[in-house]
Amino acid sequence: MLTTYFSRKNKGFIVLPRTFTFSPLITIVALGLSLLMLKASVWQWDRYKAKVALIESYKDNRQSSAVELPESDSSYTSLINRKVVLRGSFEYEHEMIVLNRRNAGKPGSLLLTPFKIDGREKRIIVSRGWIPFEDRDPESWNRYRETNTAEIYGVVQEGKESSWVNPSVPAGQSSGSKTPGAFQRQWLFPDLRGMAKQVPYPLEEGFLIQKLKGEEDTRAMPAEYVSFRVPPSTHFGYTIEWALLALGSLLIGFLLQAFPSFFFRAMRKEKRGEESPSPSGATIH
Repeated sequence: MLTTYFSRKNKGFIVLPRTFTFSPLITIVALGLSLLMLKASVWQWDRYKAKVALIESYKDNRQSSAVELPESDSSYTSLINRKVVLRGSFEYEHEMIVLNRRNAGKPGSLLLTPFKIDGREKRIIVSRGWIPFEDRDPESWNRYRETNTAEIYGVVQEGKESSWVNPSVPAGQSSGSKTPGAFQRQWLFPDLRGMAKQVPYPLEEGFLIQKLKGEEDTRAMPAEYVSFRVPPSTHFGYTIEWALLALGSLLIGFLLQAFPSFFFRAMRKEKRGEESPSPSGATIH
């Protein structure tokens, strides 16, 4: 059985045999790639559903009564995105910011302050909210100070570790230095372990608190900033992308076996820089 294909180079049609040539190698590669991509798509879909459920639980927890933050940090994992209450005092001399955060379309930073909980030696970082880009210098942070002794509400979040491919501080700067006068104020993300290395007291290295604004707090800044590392829409987009890639792998594997002469002759033709004659030896103009 013959079929015809249009040749742009010859401005005509080439007659090729329409045969399916089974190739174990192409089949295994196409199926393997598609299965891996399909698995990635299913994983992203599960992550999407879990993130949607997480956000819904966060909304519910926000309206619920706050729980006391336990002394043992091993219990913090069960409290992620839960509303907690802390009583103690801020230690403003070791404040830091996380750069490159946007709020309402404007650039800015997150203001991070160590918080000493009453009756405990270990401090915990509290993200007090978002401040505008022009206030990135430490001299401007004084205006955002609250009363030293405070009762605050917030949600428990995980920190993020630095790596050689994902540095936690701007280029040319070093994190976690205990050298006098070298306190690192600017970070690219909350690397709690790096931050703990430069303070003179024990600091929680796995979790931080994102502060919630109470009704009595009428100040515009710091603006409340509670975020999720990856929003559900991102996982949904990855689900579609991986599914399409899986389908594309199967389609390419099928076409390579359904029309081997057409594809492999085209590759050889490109390699030699000239068009090979058709199998039937005839070209229809």
